[in-house]
Amino acid sequence: MLETRAHRVWRDVVLVHRLQFPLPVSYLGVALWGACFAVGAPEQLASWPVLTVIVANILLILGPLALNVALDRELDSRHREKNTLATAAKHFGGNGLVVASVAEMVAGLLIAGTVSVVLGRPQITLTAAGIVVLHLLYNVEPVRLKRHGMTGAAVFGIGATTGPALLTYFAVAANVPAPIRLAFAGLGVMAIGRTAWWSLPDRAADLAAGQQTPVARYGLRGTVVRSCLLLVAGLVLLAWGLVWRFGPALAVAGIAAYALFLADVLRTRRHPGTARRMLRRAMPLIACGDVLLAVIALAG
Repeated sequence: MLETRAHRVWRDVVLVHRLQFPLPVSYLGVALWGACFAVGAPEQLASWPVLTVIVANILLILGPLALNVALDRELDSRHREKNTLATAAKHFGGNGLVVASVAEMVAGLLIAGTVSVVLGRPQITLTAAGIVVLHLLYNVEPVRLKRHGMTGAAVFGIGATTGPALLTYFAVAANVPAPIRLAFAGLGVMAIGRTAWWSLPDRAADLAAGQQTPVARYGLRGTVVRSCLLLVAGLVLLAWGLVWRFGPALAVAGIAAYALFLADVLRTRRHPGTARRMLRRAMPLIACGDVLLAVIALAG
């Protein structure tokens, strides 16, 4: 009985933090990006400021995901593919998941703030606070930008990619050179496109609930068109930054998986499938791209 309960608790933790494979691989890549671009040698990743800020980064990635599940519990309970998320959230009892997710974000902010004070680098605290603010604006009433079309996608995408990339970068260096700013901007723009694309299977549930997510506001075709335009623009910015920083050969390797993802989105644009299919088919490409980009940045 104890083993069964422990298994259920672990399963709930995995679900509410969206830790289904291959998403954790992607989170790790995102948490490492900034430091990998900033360090001069791989062994610098083992320095205490970098390792500490990576921990803060992971908390600031996972905490907002759990908050989103907690605040979407009622909506997800009416969604055929997401009712397991609602059930997992209920197991935390009342507002338990909200409290836990906020505690994770506060812990991440405090850890980042401590490193910021020790290093005398306020950019770390400001970036961590910016990530938290963006996710609160996305999730929490009365603002809740999640129901405001592409604005919500933009806030989430930047908070989930560009913000974490800058956070670990500032653990190593105080200034971000232009090529890396371009690369990080490209990653953020692509994330906005993916966030809109990820809303495609939710159209019926979002329309029924009056949630003006991208797919509810623009329809399937309109959302796919906007997603693809953003993915192309982000890919161009990323490639530009990588060519400027590392040269064309590493740039091609750095964008390859993202380009394959874009090709798959274009190929299946009329029938994107269920969220489960999108997770299993398309997201491994993103996870590979995220980790490969970190490796290329470190090697370059």
